[in-house]
Amino acid sequence: MRDMYDKCGVPYPTEGSYALNGWVNTQCPYCESTSALLGFNEEGKYFNCWKCGAHPLIPTIHKLFPSHEVHNVLQKIKGAKLTFKKPRQFAKKCILPFGTTELTSVHKKYLAKRGFNADELVNVWGIKATTKAGIWGNRIIIPIYYNGELVSYQGRDITDKAKSKYLTARPTEEAYFHKHTVYGHDQALGKSKILVTEGVTDVWNFGVGAVCTFGIDYSKEQVMCLSRWKKIVVCFDEGNKAQERAEELADCLSILGCSVDIAVITGDLGEMSALDISKLKRRLGL
Repeated sequence: MRDMYDKCGVPYPTEGSYALNGWVNTQCPYCESTSALLGFNEEGKYFNCWKCGAHPLIPTIHKLFPSHEVHNVLQKIKGAKLTFKKPRQFAKKCILPFGTTELTSVHKKYLAKRGFNADELVNVWGIKATTKAGIWGNRIIIPIYYNGELVSYQGRDITDKAKSKYLTARPTEEAYFHKHTVYGHDQALGKSKILVTEGVTDVWNFGVGAVCTFGIDYSKEQVMCLSRWKKIVVCFDEGNKAQERAEELADCLSILGCSVDIAVITGDLGEMSALDISKLKRRLGL
């Protein structure tokens, strides 16, 4: 696709927020945006616009290329070794892991050690717990809600001995892919301005009005989900990679009409003291 874009004079960015790994972006002929919102996925061989969604392969090629070049484009794609990912199989209803129960004294002690008020986390975020039972044993269970529906969950190990500190529900256990929404979505709906963070504990520590993307590698669906808020502050942890991703996310949201700032902090948002969180809220107007 890059070769054909070069040959036919179709512009595409090679750096910046639209030059995403595995994608070739150009202006979308459907929504006529002046930005490079139409992406061609080089692995899956499909088109998707960040603004107006997925588009069929062959009709889109007809729109992008001169008629005498369409055959060449299709031949190149046809001759390639195509690999298509199987569509995700979601559960009709998300159910928390077997053995999920209310927080025990052990779970509350763990949370208190990390500076969290267990009762507040239960009341605001609906967290639960598991005891000794398989891979999900000895974990804080973190329900993920979207538009009032339980769609997925994570589990945080409280022993610090498990191979995986965090576990997330498998696709067949999710009613909706967790990376297509943000944690804290429903609680933040009434806010005019939100803070976008990396992880669940960042959200807990900051409070209602913060959401997280489950890591710095956000998805285009999360960008569209976040764009419902017009005032946003992106606050990822220290480090060059995290800050680069924060800037990319801010650029994407700005293109969609959001007013976006980037907050640079020292340390981990999830471990900041209550006093420092209070100061940060005042500084950010949140």
